Amino acid sequence: MSEMLLKEMEEVSLGQPKEEEEEECTRSFLLIDENESLQVDDEGHFLRKLGCSTSEGVKVLTIFGNTGDGKSHTLNHVLFEGEEMFATSPSPASCTIGVWAAYEPRLGLIVLDTEGLLGASTHQNQRMRLLLKVLAVSDVALYRTRAERLHNDMFHFLGSASAAYLKYFTPQLRALSSRCGLNVPLSNLGPAVVVFQETSRTQLLGHDTTVPADIVLQKRFHDLGLGTEAFSSVQYVGTQTITPPTDFSQLREIIIKQVKSTASRAPRQPDIVFSALQALSDRFCGKSRMKESACTPSFLTSISPVRPSASAATFVARTA
Repeated sequence: MSEMLLKEMEEVSLGQPKEEEEEECTRSFLLIDENESLQVDDEGHFLRKLGCSTSEGVKVLTIFGNTGDGKSHTLNHVLFEGEEMFATSPSPASCTIGVWAAYEPRLGLIVLDTEGLLGASTHQNQRMRLLLKVLAVSDVALYRTRAERLHNDMFHFLGSASAAYLKYFTPQLRALSSRCGLNVPLSNLGPAVVVFQETSRTQLLGHDTTVPADIVLQKRFHDLGLGTEAFSSVQYVGTQTITPPTDFSQLREIIIKQVKSTASRAPRQPDIVFSALQALSDRFCGKSRMKESACTPSFLTSISPVRPSASAATFVARTA
C-alpha cells in the first residue's frame, strides 16, 4: 500500500511542473515590479512565461494612461477578444502595479500593461523612469484616455518621453543607422504612438474642422512647446460612447496596421527584447535626484549618468 501511495505521489509530482508551465502562458505575468526590478530570471524564463519560442519574430506594444482609464480592459478587448488576460477591477485604486506582460501569438506581439499615471504612488519619478524604459523597447506606444478633452498632462508625458528618448538613445541610434546604412530619419527608429480617446459627451478631436485630427494633435504639442521627434508617427483614434459597450473596431484596425508595418522597426527575436529590458534596467536605476514633478523637463536630468554597459551596446547592435 505504501509503495502504491509513493508511486502516485511521484506521478503527481512529475506532472505538476507541466501543468504550471501550461498555466504560465494563459494569463499575464508581472514582468517588472514597482521597484523597477525584473521578475524573470533569464531569457529562457521570459520565453516560457510568454509561451513563445526564441525563433519567432515579435514586436512590442505598451499601453500608457492615467489610473482608472481602462488600460487593461482596452488591451483585453482589442487584442484578446475580451478574455481577461490582464486583470481589471471596479475599485478606484490602481489594479496594475508595475509592468505586466502577455503574448498575442497571431500578431507575434508582446503586450505590456503599465501602472497608471497620476495614481497613488509615492515614487512618481521612479514610476516615470520605469515607464520610459518600457517605452524605449516598444514598437507601438498606445496612450489611452477617457478625458472629455485632452489634458496637458498627456502631452507633457509624451513630450518628456520623446525628449528623454532622444537624449539617451540618439548616439546609439545614429551609430546603428550608420552601421546598417539606413537612409532614414532618426525618428523612424522610434516607436509609433497612438492616442486613443473615448468620450461620452464631447465631440472628438477635429470634428469641427477640415484639418485631420492627427494634425490637430501635433499642433497641441507645438503650442505647448513640446516635441515628438523620437516617435516614428503620432496618430489619433477617437470614439464616442453614449451607450456602452465601447467600439474598439477602429483602434484594433490601426493597431494591427502598425504592428504589421516594417517602416520603422522590423520584428525581432523575443530574447532581444529581454536583453534590451535587462540592459536598460542595469543602466537606468537608482533613486531619482529630481525634486519637481515627474512630467517636467527636469526629469531628464534625474537618470543616473552611468556609462553604457556591454549588454546595452550588445542590445543596440542586435536590434539592427
